[in-house]
Amino acid sequence: MATLVNIIKDNNTDDVCIISKSIADAFSLVPKSRYKLKFGQSIVYAKLNISEKGKKNSIRISSNLFSKLGIPENLRTNVMIKDDMIMLGPVLGIFTNPIYFRKILQQRPPQSCRHMMNANLNSHIFIYFFTTKGANWAGNIIEGCYYSLDFGRWIKKQLPLPDVVFDRCVYNSSRQVPLAENYREHLLSGGLIKRINSKDNLDKYYLYEKLKK
Repeated sequence: MATLVNIIKDNNTDDVCIISKSIADAFSLVPKSRYKLKFGQSIVYAKLNISEKGKKNSIRISSNLFSKLGIPENLRTNVMIKDDMIMLGPVLGIFTNPIYFRKILQQRPPQSCRHMMNANLNSHIFIYFFTTKGANWAGNIIEGCYYSLDFGRWIKKQLPLPDVVFDRCVYNSSRQVPLAENYREHLLSGGLIKRINSKDNLDKYYLYEKLKK
């Protein structure tokens, strides 16, 4: 079961996660216990607190953990819980070429990009685009670009490697093909990141099923 939640940065600097009672009850969470928080390939440990006040269906994450996870401000996405793992997202990274990526940064997203974002309006998957630069493989971090509803524009940010990658990277130059292949090899080598090949599958339940395999 996946539930739509608001992810909020809390000023608390302890390793805590404060979850609204509605979510805690829905998933039978145990207060004061330690859980893993997962956003893409970033995972941290947090003590769980339950709040009966504040926004319904919200998760407040201490500022230090918020930063470690690489979560954008005021994120609205899904939560799914399995055993001691609280999973946010899922996170879908769309692998594209530098020209496509540059158009997005210039706030001129191609039609295919707009189509994919429209397909996600009801799923609330966290989607970002990335290309063949800015990766920190050891830190599970990559330079990506996502659309911020708060600012009404595309924003570049260091983000965690995704749960699922949608491979749309096509090069016209044969010299650039080895670089793209090297990225694919790094992305899929550990077996943790899944791969899809159809933009029609931008559905949170489909992606969660994909992640279970």
